[in-house]
Amino acid sequence: MEKPVEMGERGSGALYQAPVITGDKGAGQSMGLRARMTVAAAFAAAALAGMALLAFLAVRAPVEAADRYMRALSEGREEEAWSMLHVTSKFKAEEDFKGYLEMARERTESVTGWKAHLTHLTGSRAYVDLELLRDGSGYLLRLGLRNDGKGWMIYEPDLEERYGGP
Repeated sequence: MEKPVEMGERGSGALYQAPVITGDKGAGQSMGLRARMTVAAAFAAAALAGMALLAFLAVRAPVEAADRYMRALSEGREEEAWSMLHVTSKFKAEEDFKGYLEMARERTESVTGWKAHLTHLTGSRAYVDLELLRDGSGYLLRLGLRNDGKGWMIYEPDLEERYGGP
């Protein structure tokens, strides 16, 4: 009588059984890996969202400062606009409030509105272009801003005519 061939016996042509994993050791490792990957992905998504928010706020801050400055000028609050000038700006450095008022009144005379656009931002310096609307037409005024740690201040209201000013 022939001896029966046991499953997995060499030379028998039979299939070998797959190893049996006892307990939850393999499933636990897999679930632990998935949990760690999920937590890492959640942290990465939160970090990206935080960086995007910081980038948005960094870009928005100079535009908001330029908008506050223009609002103060257009509403006749020249002293408030003067206080928004950086201490090293031309007018502040020369303590030329009268010259500043003349320039400010000339620039804002009959302005009906404006649109502000950030054109350049590098560290603590920014340039914001203001499209000033006047009687159905508009012209561009560029403001240079600096942030010395206390907030964005107007450094140079561009006085050159190359941007189509009055």
